[in-house]
Amino acid sequence: MITHCKGLAQTSLLLSLLLGSGAALGLEAALPRTTWAQTDLERQADEAYQSGISSYQAQQWPQAQAAFLQALVLYQQLGNTQRVAYTTEYLGIVYRLQGDYAQALRYHEDSLRLNRQLGNRAEEAGTLGNVGIVYDLLSNYPEALRFYNEGLALHRELGNRIGEANTLGNIGIVYEKLSNYPEALRFHNDSLALTRELGNRTGEAQTLGNIGTVYQLLSNYPEALRFHNDSLALTRELGNRTGEADTLIAIGIVYGQLSDYPEALRFFNEGLALKRELGDRFGEALALGNIGLVYQRLNNYPEALRFYNDSLTLKRELGDRAGEAITLGNIGIVYRRLSNYPEALRFYNESLALKRELGNRAGEAITLSNIGGLLSIQDEPELATIFFKAAVQQYEAIRRDNLELDQDLQDSYTGSIEGTYRSLADLLLEQGRIPEAQQVLDLLKLEELREFTRASWDGQTLRHTPIEQPVVTAHGSLISLGLEIYHCKQRRCPRGELNALRTQQQQLIDDYEEKVANFQDIIDDEDRSDPLFQDPNSLSDDAAALLEANPNAVLIYPFVTDTKLWILWAAAGGAIGTVETDLDQGDLATTIQEFGALIGRRGDLDQLQQKSQQLYTWIIEPMEAELQKNGIEHLIFVNDRVTRYIPMAALFDGEQYLVERYTLSTVIAPAITDTQATLGPTDQADILGLGLSQAKSGFSPLPGVDLELDAIVRNPGNDPIGVFDGDTLLNDEFTLKALQDNVEYRRILHIATHAKFEPSEAEASFLLLGDGQRMRITEIDAMKERLRDLHLVVLSACQTALGGKGADGTEINGISSYFLAANRAESVMATLWQVSDTGTSRFMQRFYALLGTGEVTKADALRQAQLSLLKNEDNLDERMDELELTRFTLQTIDGPVPATGLSHPYYWAPFILIGNAR
Repeated sequence: MITHCKGLAQTSLLLSLLLGSGAALGLEAALPRTTWAQTDLERQADEAYQSGISSYQAQQWPQAQAAFLQALVLYQQLGNTQRVAYTTEYLGIVYRLQGDYAQALRYHEDSLRLNRQLGNRAEEAGTLGNVGIVYDLLSNYPEALRFYNEGLALHRELGNRIGEANTLGNIGIVYEKLSNYPEALRFHNDSLALTRELGNRTGEAQTLGNIGTVYQLLSNYPEALRFHNDSLALTRELGNRTGEADTLIAIGIVYGQLSDYPEALRFFNEGLALKRELGDRFGEALALGNIGLVYQRLNNYPEALRFYNDSLTLKRELGDRAGEAITLGNIGIVYRRLSNYPEALRFYNESLALKRELGNRAGEAITLSNIGGLLSIQDEPELATIFFKAAVQQYEAIRRDNLELDQDLQDSYTGSIEGTYRSLADLLLEQGRIPEAQQVLDLLKLEELREFTRASWDGQTLRHTPIEQPVVTAHGSLISLGLEIYHCKQRRCPRGELNALRTQQQQLIDDYEEKVANFQDIIDDEDRSDPLFQDPNSLSDDAAALLEANPNAVLIYPFVTDTKLWILWAAAGGAIGTVETDLDQGDLATTIQEFGALIGRRGDLDQLQQKSQQLYTWIIEPMEAELQKNGIEHLIFVNDRVTRYIPMAALFDGEQYLVERYTLSTVIAPAITDTQATLGPTDQADILGLGLSQAKSGFSPLPGVDLELDAIVRNPGNDPIGVFDGDTLLNDEFTLKALQDNVEYRRILHIATHAKFEPSEAEASFLLLGDGQRMRITEIDAMKERLRDLHLVVLSACQTALGGKGADGTEINGISSYFLAANRAESVMATLWQVSDTGTSRFMQRFYALLGTGEVTKADALRQAQLSLLKNEDNLDERMDELELTRFTLQTIDGPVPATGLSHPYYWAPFILIGNAR
């Protein structure tokens, strides 16, 4: 990726600037010689110092170094502390420009100590900035910021506005390296305004280039080129050759990202020649690396490796760890292209270790994504998913910072990284992990805190599953030790210490490989043994009691393998059948995800029906003739894997939805489904209604809940409106203790509140209580003895059917399975996605009104309530008459309806009945 050359322009554009000290030092150098010289020794010292100044201004660093060292010795002999302070400061700058950062720090720290001793506060401010530069070049960004901020405060206190402008720019560069682009632009723009106000054209040129670099990193290339070209014109006008070289290379980067490789090479080679002429080894290393990148993009891998290795050698000599990390990653890319995967992974891991230590979040994300891609092409999708997830986590942290930026900059940055998101989503879909895939795709929409359409999620954390986490932890330990070995080698630690680390490294490698092998075993086991798996061989036997209790029904089991979709069915009398379709699980999952996304955002009906019809063709059409021939009225689904995410009611045959032709229900497995129990007489079906209508704990209000519960629950003592007798606990009254104390002896439990279900982490899932507390699914399990009398649990909330551990379909029953366990409720009605408050309220009122007649089954009540919304019926009277149902005590309260009505599948299709349908 061309973004691997990040670092070329972001560090170099202000490196030759003296950051405040230059003004003071230049003033001293221009003083008349007569004010300095009094003796021959002083004259010799002054001449050496002036020679150093001249060489420095001519950018002749070795000559300047020799002259300043001579002057330093003479001033020390004279005991002239003031001149020693000036000379050590210049020596620090010269050593830094030659890449000797240890010596640079030594001399700058000497200068800082002397200036503080002398009370030279202006010089102290400049030296603080120069120390910051060295730490910046050493990629020690916290220390760089500490010294820059100390210098900035002092410059402002002294009124040194040039020093202030320069330091603002350097702070911007550090934030840029930390991938905090809003802060980078803020400091750069402050610096630009100040340099222009002061007429500092050199500073203006450098700051224009820095702003161009930020736009380049945000992938706004037209703006990047505009700022870089303005900078280039100004540096050439001023004769600033160092700035010109920096800007040439920065422009080359932009052309490289635009895939204009001839132009990129032209600018890189011009910049490289100028850097070598100036003796700027740091800039030379950066130019070499970027030329290597162009050859890589041109698939000339021998040339790419040659330039990369030259750059890597130079960067290591200079201590440029940030540049080293980038080049290591790029070498890894070349080896991946050459199909040398072990070498590619080795270089990626070395790069990742350095980037993590340096806090380079964007660089870390790039390398994690590259590792994911490497594993993906080796046909290890589950393992690749782990690393792509980690990359997206880093990108999301950067995007949260980017919320301060203008929308177009947010969009351009998102566009530059979306390939990683889509690669992850594709991998998840291949594995049938639809909710996680939808999470990732929804992130690209940039509304960080929105309610997602297919997977309930807070938009801030992409989690690894419990089986993925050990691999993440083991890899992190391996990378951390790799960094420790790197530091050991850098300081040439004793061989015994290095050998001990190598032994520990091998142990961690073995541990990591064991974790990976264990992870793959678990994945293989889960593929073979879904915990909710219904053995096709026993389908007929298990179906007998279920079909006997549901006349004119057929049991349909879509059985999903990696390459086929089997439709198994069973009917009364022991009849069974199978239909085989060649269909890749990834293609099936992608179609389901796209269908769900269209419904969730109330998308175009034609597109939605087209996707739906494709699913209908795969699942229903193979047995359609048999269904019609045998007068089947009720379809009971035993869904497998990704088919659990399909709202079967919304399958479309080209003319009608499935709900218009059949009554529909779902069972987890026929063998564990109670087939005999019924709700019983309405006047004996006591209900407990729980709801949250107010905004709580960051969740939006649900004003329709008040109407919903009022229309359902009737309390003869003080609330005659409703269908079933019972009690309501609303808002603050709806606590965990209140639920525990009031649920026994109830036949119906109705919960209308927000729910959050994390597809990859069941323990993070919860129902929101009325007091704002969270009821975890484990707390439902703990109430099992209190739930024995329940027949029906209705979860009127957002995506309450989602949750669990695998996000590959096994979790679709989510919280429902906790209520449906042995000796608890016989049925659960839940929703597959977030439904509008108005639509849910109206649907629930109608469902209960139909159920309350005592003349229809739960499955029939569900169907008729769905049809009433689909047909946009104003009330239930006409449907009740058509069904010849009793209407004697029905009093429903309907809330406002959207102008378009409620006929879109978004409003009526998510409701599913799981378990006993009678």
